[in-house]
Amino acid sequence: MEEAQRREKFRLLYKGRLSTGLGYALRRTSTPEDAADLVAETFLTAWRRFEELPSGDEAQLWLTASPTASGEPEARRAAQ
Repeated sequence: MEEAQRREKFRLLYKGRLSTGLGYALRRTSTPEDAADLVAETFLTAWRRFEELPSGDEAQLWLTASPTASGEPEARRAAQ
């Protein structure tokens, strides 16, 4: 896949899934800042592993099930 295609596909994924992801993160974290960090980490992971992402609605499941989206980084920070 060409870089321009990859960027456009990711842009569409981000645009289409950001609000759902942020809502999920807000329920899983204690502050809006932590939720924003969680969403940023999740989408960074998605960008890095973009070739592994399923298409369509399954992408939301992948984003939600990723270790980052589950809140694990926040748990590690809280334990420090």
